[in-house]
Amino acid sequence: MKLSIIIPVYNTAPFLKKCIESCIDQNISNNDYEIILINDGTTDNSHDICESYKNAYSNIHYLIQENSGQSVARNNGVDKAVGNYIWFVDSDDWVESNCLSSILNMCETNTLDILRIGFKKINDEYTDIAKTELEPKTLIIANNREILKTDFVFGPPLHIFRRAFLTDNRLSFYPNIFHEDNEFTPKALYYAKRIGITETIYYYYYTRMGSTTKSVNPKKCFDLLIVCHNLMVLSEEVEDDIKPYINNVISTSFNSLLSYSREIDPLSKVKLKRQIALNTDIFDHMKKSKKIKFKIEGLIFSLFPNNVLKIYELVKR
Repeated sequence: MKLSIIIPVYNTAPFLKKCIESCIDQNISNNDYEIILINDGTTDNSHDICESYKNAYSNIHYLIQENSGQSVARNNGVDKAVGNYIWFVDSDDWVESNCLSSILNMCETNTLDILRIGFKKINDEYTDIAKTELEPKTLIIANNREILKTDFVFGPPLHIFRRAFLTDNRLSFYPNIFHEDNEFTPKALYYAKRIGITETIYYYYYTRMGSTTKSVNPKKCFDLLIVCHNLMVLSEEVEDDIKPYINNVISTSFNSLLSYSREIDPLSKVKLKRQIALNTDIFDHMKKSKKIKFKIEGLIFSLFPNNVLKIYELVKR
């Protein structure tokens, strides 16, 4: 088995068929790849859709778990997978038709740990709202240092991973949190030895209103504190020339936290303010980041650790 496509499913029935059909409409034998659907406690008719495809295609497998989040669903998918490579696909997105042959050829020929692919963002009217700048057909081979020193993308669906690379390095998604991608992808890129990059568009990312990434939830703020903490641990592991770039990711994650904090309820803000004051070491990492903006923020926040949310709100106003 060459490839395992892992698709967590949670209340995406209107989009699920398009996603699965795109994974079926491929130019390699069903014997060469599998599609693993993981029902994460969905409450709409996604279950019926998954069942119908499982019964129709021998290479489609269907798992059901209690609602535990996308992280746990992806981890369970990896445990079930037998493909040499793994592609995490979100159930409201879709992939390019007949792309698996090219993707696998790049991965296998170059013995890649990770292949990063091009993507296109699509809004509710299915019109193009963003795309990669270039679409070369050539593959660029890079090492982890080169990638980590760029503004890399976090989304796991934009990467194809060698399964043995994930298991050998014990790489998994932190369970039961939002923004697990911010925590997972930098670690994966750091441990990878051979990374391929193609800007050819193979993935379509659907930015719909009401999706998990668009919704406001106080838990996102507290989860991003966990992400920052775990990335600080990684920052202490990596070589000195990489540290500032990991600190960039910490700073980016903390800025996402601040952005979400503007929309949460007053009680949650009070709790978040206390938690931030207990995690001032984040500001030390921000001051050591590569970008001037983050350095300035880290300095200001370290001087006024009890007023971080207020300062951010004033700046935004």
